[in-house]
Amino acid sequence: MRGKLLDFGLFVCSALFTGLLFYSLTIMSPSSDDSPSFQSEQNHSQSDSY
Repeated sequence: MRGKLLDFGLFVCSALFTGLLFYSLTIMSPSSDDSPSFQSEQNHSQSDSY
């Protein structure tokens, strides 16, 4: 039981760490770099639905 709890804690910690890492990366990188790809993705999905 204790081993499972330890594994679960490690999993949660690693998940939180990776989430924070991606979060900081998205904040650090200029928004002008991210938005174009996001916009093009949205446009592609819209054209596909029609």
